[in-house]
Amino acid sequence: MTTLSKILLAVAIVGLTGGIIVACYGENVSPLVLTLVLPLGAVAFGLFLIVFALQKEVSIYDQEQAMKGPAPKCNTAAAPKKSESSSRPTAGQLKEKLI
Repeated sequence: MTTLSKILLAVAIVGLTGGIIVACYGENVSPLVLTLVLPLGAVAFGLFLIVFALQKEVSIYDQEQAMKGPAPKCNTAAAPKKSESSSRPTAGQLKEKLI
């Protein structure tokens, strides 16, 4: 398990157990912060399940990207090389032909 999945699992366990304790024993002593603990635990548990389910696919994707080789340094094409003999005559060549 990765660090993210461990953190999400810990938050889920703390949130769900804290929310259950508040729901069972905090009948008239439940401030707003404590009533948000149970939904926070449920959301963290859902995120943990998603991260845990996609963990293998992410590692396979990372291996495929590593096998492709290094990424190009820039996304621009190289400038075309200028050669002296081009298909179109220059002004100097046209003057020579006229003389």
